[in-house]
Amino acid sequence: STLPLQLLGTLDSNTTIAYLDLSGNFIDEDLMNKIDAVVSQRQSQVGSLSLLLQRVKSNDPTLTELVLDNRPDVIDSYEFEAILEAVAHNSIVAKLSLCNTGFDDSLAAALSLALVDNTSITHILLSDNEITNDGCEYILGTLDSNTSVACIDLDGNLIDGHLMDEIDAINSSRTAKSKREERNVDLSKPPMHEVPEESGTELAKREAIMAIMRDTSIPWTEKNKQIIEIQQKYFVPKGGNEEPAQPQAANGIAEDNIAKIIDRVMENDRKLVKIELDGQDLNRQDEAALFDALAQNSCVASLSLVNCRIANDGAGELCDALRENSTLTHINLEDNQITSNAAQDLISVLKADNDTVQYLELSDNQVRSGLLSQMNKILEKRRPGYVEPMVAATASYSYAQTAPVAASPTVSHDVESRSSNRNSGSRSSKSGKSKSRRRGDRHKSKTNR
Repeated sequence: STLPLQLLGTLDSNTTIAYLDLSGNFIDEDLMNKIDAVVSQRQSQVGSLSLLLQRVKSNDPTLTELVLDNRPDVIDSYEFEAILEAVAHNSIVAKLSLCNTGFDDSLAAALSLALVDNTSITHILLSDNEITNDGCEYILGTLDSNTSVACIDLDGNLIDGHLMDEIDAINSSRTAKSKREERNVDLSKPPMHEVPEESGTELAKREAIMAIMRDTSIPWTEKNKQIIEIQQKYFVPKGGNEEPAQPQAANGIAEDNIAKIIDRVMENDRKLVKIELDGQDLNRQDEAALFDALAQNSCVASLSLVNCRIANDGAGELCDALRENSTLTHINLEDNQITSNAAQDLISVLKADNDTVQYLELSDNQVRSGLLSQMNKILEKRRPGYVEPMVAATASYSYAQTAPVAASPTVSHDVESRSSNRNSGSRSSKSGKSKSRRRGDRHKSKTNR
């Protein structure tokens, strides 16, 4: 009969059928054995996933790793999506590995929802899958509120380089934090960081800063504020004499109107080394004029525009200014209306065109935490006394027990010690990945179930 052959062909294209009873029919034994072999294998897989689902739901204390690498068949099952939902309230699983499974954007969205509530997972491995920029954005958005995830691997997906840079920045900052916590290092006292120079003004500045840092009664946040004030007090512009310029803060319209401040910036007034316009509702014309004037200014070292309703247009003009300016070291744009797109542009400028800015604050804007981490990673290397952190030769990661799901081979991923060969702005490479299904097949199969 041709019907059993057709059924066998259907099993090849439909991977969701796990039970098929053809007993009592006139079917060749050899053909029946082939059909039984296919459905028996699927029954064992469904049984394993069902058991795994119950273990996740019940918070099985021995289930610390959830590994389903190289299993493109499992993501089409109902149990798999139920497992992702159950992960939200699980407090035992610490490692989730789904490499080379065909994991796509819709599943990335489902995982992101689970991570909103989950606080136990620290390592997520999703390499060599079908995640695009959209799926990566879902995950990055969740990582703003989820601080438990210390390492996430998205290599080998269709994700642009700038988003992968964000992932790398998050991995680096959270891994470093985890290692500091393990060593219980006290960071309340940063190392002495000023180096004596030939200039008498610079030596005086160093002594003043060291006196503040030796005072253990001053909190570090206050120390940082005082150090900035000292740097401004002893600031000498390029080509200037040894007499330090006295900083004069521009604190808004009550003292000096914005138009006059912009004029002083354009005239390169050497007494104007610090501009503070916090809380001023700057109009677009004022923003453009101020940033344009700063492009050619060689005296202003500190710029604070907190809560000035600066949006992406103003941030873009600041980018243009920073391509020319070589004096600004401290910029504070907290509590404005800047988004991640503009923050990405600022990062690009800091990488390619400006090497003098040491602090650029963007907190309380609409900027992803990954971008903030990436920016801080760039700028911290420019600050006086920065010491490159020591990197362990080998990073290891182990857990008590891996979920016994299937006897398929797994791939070892040493995420924290792997070096990346990506170029910024380019797509991450696909390495030896074999696609077992077309995008969209999973949704079609759901409809057919």
